[in-house]
Amino acid sequence: MTFDSWPWGHDLMEPYQNTVEDVCKTEFMVRFDRPLFWSRYEAGDRDVRKGIVSFARKKLAGSEGDALTNHSQLAVLMFRIGLSLHKTRREVHEQEVHLVKAHMITAYTIPDHREYIHVGASSEPILAEAAAQLMDINNTWDTLLYKLFRLHNRKILNVEQGKLLARLLLTKAHDWAVRSKAEYVIRPRWFTKSIPLADFLESLVGKENKNKIMDAKPDNMPDGPTLATNGLGQAILNFTHWAKAEGRYCHSTHASHGRRQAGAVCRICNILADKNPSDADSPPDHISPEAVNSRPYLTIVLDFTGSDSNPDKLKPVVSISSSKLIPGRNSLHETTHPRYAVSISGCTHEAFPELIAAEEEHKYSSLLKPRNCTTDHGRQDLDSLEIITQQKPLWGSADGELPSSFSQCGTGPSRLYCPRTN
Repeated sequence: MTFDSWPWGHDLMEPYQNTVEDVCKTEFMVRFDRPLFWSRYEAGDRDVRKGIVSFARKKLAGSEGDALTNHSQLAVLMFRIGLSLHKTRREVHEQEVHLVKAHMITAYTIPDHREYIHVGASSEPILAEAAAQLMDINNTWDTLLYKLFRLHNRKILNVEQGKLLARLLLTKAHDWAVRSKAEYVIRPRWFTKSIPLADFLESLVGKENKNKIMDAKPDNMPDGPTLATNGLGQAILNFTHWAKAEGRYCHSTHASHGRRQAGAVCRICNILADKNPSDADSPPDHISPEAVNSRPYLTIVLDFTGSDSNPDKLKPVVSISSSKLIPGRNSLHETTHPRYAVSISGCTHEAFPELIAAEEEHKYSSLLKPRNCTTDHGRQDLDSLEIITQQKPLWGSADGELPSSFSQCGTGPSRLYCPRTN
């Protein structure tokens, strides 16, 4: 099946020719994706064009209405937050086949062994908007954590060491920012729209921490402008789904421009550097060096472990790197892109007051725990876990009442540390 085959125009989009408001319009969004949407839109009358997103909702839900079943809810989450399932489970293969048949999930390839298929939610702006509207109509955000918790307990959810939760929180912050600025509660709301960076940060970390971030200065130059007074502070965002990054140049200007037009943001995969010469596109000639070299950027590190890794050293919920001059850099000859560096510590109500309820913190913590042969054991009583630990499938230290793998070795001083005597 062909994708992005819109026939009216040489390219789907031209660099620097569209505003954020332009790319949020239906007539632009249908250019992407499979031919189903642009062909229906271009050939349809006014009513057909007006109802193109409603049509996409029905295709995604797999029914004439907007109600979500267990299967269609999985499809919606695959489009919105990049949810994926462990392929080692037989039930996952059956579910993915059904999602391809009935809920707009794409089958990319089938390996030679035929034991499973590679499936996913492609970057399709219309379906991403439809998924956002279905979540709004069905109040999916209210039950989403319970859904993920059940999938995790069934050992079929791929949480990707916290990356899934990061995408969940960022997407939820986007939707909360859209909701907070809506003058009227008329469902379904429209989610492919521009939102100010300040509003997004407030939804993500609360008003107090948002103000702290907006007052930050670049950490790679002395006495730089605050984020609020920098042009970046007035930036607007538009994203409805996540695209999986691949390759060395996934963050190049050209690739980033394409993602912005499609309303997508990046999911990072493993990136391995190679020794081949750079084949990146040269920057367009009409952009002045001053404009390129002054490009500021904001980095936000989500450290969900918080103080768990070192209980004796409490981390602040929001940390902002101080402004300084990087040693060895000659500011007169080497250009510096102003970098505003923020770190958010913990996966708690304190860190995300608008997104995580205090009574649900333990559920987020459970999703962050790595799975292994001990956590997957059917009997979680202490005696059973001790027997597994004694067999030493994992070599680790004591965990609460559970003894360490080397508890039978004794605790006396090691001769490796005893002084040599003659």
